[in-house]
Amino acid sequence: MIRISPLKPRPLPDKLIYVPTGSINDSIFFQQFKIFSTKTGDYGGFITLSKSEAYINGKMRPSLYIDHLFSARFGKGFGTALLDFARTVSKKVGCEGRIHLCADGYFRPNAIPHVFYRRYGMNTGIEEIDKVLDKFVQKRKNARYTDFSIVEMYYPPVTYEKTETIYRKSRNYLD
Repeated sequence: MIRISPLKPRPLPDKLIYVPTGSINDSIFFQQFKIFSTKTGDYGGFITLSKSEAYINGKMRPSLYIDHLFSARFGKGFGTALLDFARTVSKKVGCEGRIHLCADGYFRPNAIPHVFYRRYGMNTGIEEIDKVLDKFVQKRKNARYTDFSIVEMYYPPVTYEKTETIYRKSRNYLD
């Protein structure tokens, strides 16, 4: 008689990302992935990814481009989980964990995502902009669409190049 011990079920993670079968491969092109809460069943948002290249630290390198990231529940970890997922996918498709995106405030003009991305560890490659973003992070303030324009952001952070001051803006509440 063969005895089989009962299987121990693994606990579900707090969040699940729906990955369509066969969607993660070397030719990933504008694939959308959705995230859900396993505790409440709530829809948490989505991320749209494509394999691309970016000018990073002086040369073109493969990088996973985040075309769109939408979090339906702010402050619940969905955005961070989607960025973590993008980094994992980046490694699987040969981009060595590099991700990049264009941050803009189109969908939430009173709380643009630049500060969230900076807190995550991304940078713009422009020291002046990153210093202003760091002030928002330190003071735990949301930035508005009037504070920043559309800017590319990278993970891991890129090195700063010598540039003329591209961005100058002083806000009394940041000083």
